[in-house]
Amino acid sequence: MNGLSSEQIMAMIAEGESINVDFKRTLFPDDSRKPRRTLNKELVKDLSAFANTEGGYLFIGVDDDGTVTGFDSSDKLEQRIINLCRDLCNPPLRPYLQKPEVDGKHILVIEIDQGLSDLVMVQGRVYIRVHTEVRVATSAELSDLILKRNHARLRNLLQENDNLSSLILKVSKLSAEIFKTNNLIDEIAFNTYCAQDMDLRNFHGKDVVALVNEGGAILTNLETVEIANLTNYIIDVNHLIEELSQINVLMDEALNRYYEEVDTLESNYDE
Repeated sequence: MNGLSSEQIMAMIAEGESINVDFKRTLFPDDSRKPRRTLNKELVKDLSAFANTEGGYLFIGVDDDGTVTGFDSSDKLEQRIINLCRDLCNPPLRPYLQKPEVDGKHILVIEIDQGLSDLVMVQGRVYIRVHTEVRVATSAELSDLILKRNHARLRNLLQENDNLSSLILKVSKLSAEIFKTNNLIDEIAFNTYCAQDMDLRNFHGKDVVALVNEGGAILTNLETVEIANLTNYIIDVNHLIEELSQINVLMDEALNRYYEEVDTLESNYDE
């Protein structure tokens, strides 16, 4: 949940209600003849239906025809929404609330993510959105929803396994490159003349020591990586492998040139 930009909000209002978007003029009106309990249930039915279908947005302060009427929200009302999503939904919903200004009027936007695991129930029933309507899911629709979510779980598990397998290979590669870099650094340091001639803090525009330290930190932090962050972690590892690989080739070439010069000097001396 990252919230909507002003442009996105205006575009969604202009497009009108859909399976992902619903408009309401107000919430919990004081002059309503409906009991408070009924109003509470109606709201969580609407929000749970988003979670059980494709996720979506409930705009409060917008008429069905897209006219922005405005809605003055309050901390107390917003806390009531959060509490209802927690207490009346099983499993609890986690709404994201946003109070943007549209056409000079404030509205309330309630965002609900699509559920990826269990279906959300309200008093033992599963509600879904069919275009712009909310209703109880039939047995056939429930079976279809569960099947789709099981497939999604399976895809996620397979993706996680692919990422884990890739991570193991990449970490091994990174460890090997760091080992190689450290050996080259030691070899350069051993040869005094070579060490004086090569600035490893600015070697072909790269700080070799910093790169090695960065690689060590990445490997140290491996235990804290979560499944959700694996892709970004692998991208960082890949980038560092490429950097170290290039540096190692250049350092190796520089050492070879140094040894060739030494051999030439020794050969001339012998003559």
